Formats: sequence, C-alpha cells, structure tokens
Amino acid sequence: MGNNLTTANEDRFAAVFGYSYKTVVVKGWRFIATNSQYWMPTEERDRLGKYREWLKGELDAARVGTEPVIVAGHIPPFAHALDEKDGYSNCPKAERTAFLDACLAAKARLYLAGHTHAYAAHGYKGLEILNAETTCCNFDFRPFGFRLLKLSAVGDYSWNFIKV
Repeated sequence: MGNNLTTANEDRFAAVFGYSYKTVVVKGWRFIATNSQYWMPTEERDRLGKYREWLKGELDAARVGTEPVIVAGHIPPFAHALDEKDGYSNCPKAERTAFLDACLAAKARLYLAGHTHAYAAHGYKGLEILNAETTCCNFDFRPFGFRLLKLSAVGDYSWNFIKV
C-alpha cells in the first residue's frame, strides 16, 4: 500500500485483499485489522476521517464485547521505546499513548505488527506488542521465518517461531 497513502493505492490493495481494514470474530477471538498506513501523512482527509470513525467504533464495540481482542496493523505503535521520536517505523508520538490506551480499554491482549523487519516483543501496561521475523529480509539478522500464533478458547495464547 505504501507509506504515502493515496486513494489509488488503498483501492488497489482492497481490490486484491478485499479490504484495507476490517474486524472479524474467529473462534471466540475478535481481530481488529487496522490500516496503520493512516498514521503516515496523507492527503486523503475524507478517508482518514471515515477510518478513524470506524476504528473508534470497533474499539468501542470490543470494549463491551465478550471476546478477547487482538489488534493488528502493519506499523507498530513504537519500534523500540514508548517515548521514541516519530519516524518511519512508528505511530506519531502525539497519537501513540491515546491509541494504546484505547486498545487497552477495548480489552486488547496483543498488537501484532510487521514493518520493521526485526523481531520485537514490547509491552504497554499489559498489552503485548509483537513484531515477527520475515521470510525475505530481517534487518536484525535473525533466521528467515514467521510466527505461529496459537489461541485457546479461554483467551490464552502462544507465539512460536517457525524457521523456513
């Protein structure tokens, strides 16, 4: 989709994958798949407003729901530390804490991300923020692979590396 979000890029992505953000409930878990590209500068003000309205609604619905929640987005809220400077690999600092607090209020257990091409496991007040390795280019020189997330019906999970 690119870091300079445009209508054309988002429409092309949605044409292939069916959506650029969506919530699904699978086997008792609520997955909120965000479009974290909206954290990057965009001229798409109408779409940004609609996206933010959708995200607020989904987090509000999760807050009153009964399912454990996983939020996912390509870009992590932060790459190394909560107070790091704004950059290519994170959510803008001005929005970071409010976003993470909204995830916590929605009972999110995990935030799954990519983008950094490096393994990371961070926490924010009990919310785990997990970045997996890749199958193409790991900037931290870890082996190529992916993470297998196993979820239980009672809200427990494991996250294991699978080397390729």
